[in-house]
Amino acid sequence: MVSESSSPIRPDWVADDGSVSIEVKNIDLSTNHVGLIDNVYQQVSERAGLKKQLTMKNVGFHGGSSIRELGPSADVELFFQCLETCALNCHTEHNWSLLTDRLYRRYLKKDELDDAFALMKRAREIFETMPSSSVNWQGLAAEPGKTRLNPDQPNLAVVFSKYFETFDYCADSAKVFFDSWKIYQPVRTVVSDLPDFMTDKKRSLDQYEALEGKPFWLR
Repeated sequence: MVSESSSPIRPDWVADDGSVSIEVKNIDLSTNHVGLIDNVYQQVSERAGLKKQLTMKNVGFHGGSSIRELGPSADVELFFQCLETCALNCHTEHNWSLLTDRLYRRYLKKDELDDAFALMKRAREIFETMPSSSVNWQGLAAEPGKTRLNPDQPNLAVVFSKYFETFDYCADSAKVFFDSWKIYQPVRTVVSDLPDFMTDKKRSLDQYEALEGKPFWLR
């Protein structure tokens, strides 16, 4: 079916309250699905006066009464990838799963905090020996403003210094909160943007324990 509307950017039907609009497209999806995407995007942009803009979630550490933002999810994912490759593969004498699984995908239990704190300290020492050039920055640096990391720093410990400091702060906050209120608010990686942070904060710990695949903050 082809629309008879006189304007190529005018929808075929609009609800009385303006909440819904429908437009009929005469495009063969089996051969030209990309054309449909381009066509819809162009018309939406013209109607709303929008420019194409990609958005990315901001992610941080949360523990106790504190939430500290780290940066875009791609930056945080890179931090954990560096932990995986630089620490786990070269220093198997440690139980890195506290960071590469528990902190990455789930949460840190109260009795895991001290060991995780020690692992973060050890990871920082390892990162001091890793030059920044050991990371492929092409994907992150392709668009200005897309990353908050500075690849011009001498080593990965400096590049990710905020991450180590933020973890220490949130771990201390969890301990202080427990000492004050006898309630443990676990240390975990969360989306720091509102309202997504409130969604993450309300997730049950059972949901985190059952999680497989990507962490919630990457979904």
